[in-house]
Amino acid sequence: MQKTFDPAEQRNRIVHDPWYVTDAEVPAQFRSMPTKDQRFGVFKVDETQLEAVIQTANELASSAGDLRKKIRSALGLK
Repeated sequence: MQKTFDPAEQRNRIVHDPWYVTDAEVPAQFRSMPTKDQRFGVFKVDETQLEAVIQTANELASSAGDLRKKIRSALGLK
């Protein structure tokens, strides 16, 4: 659970928060209910940060799939 909490929170903010494009055509996220970072309002988000969240989510999904296969194998299921 500890390994997934921060990535899940970041994913939820990406998916559920409103997004805007600023005058400089930079993506910005509107934060109305931040949990850890107590800044509210519209904030620019670095593309590399978004890519890192996506990469982490993909790695966690792959790990979960591997664990599922191991459990099913141990139970004698296909």
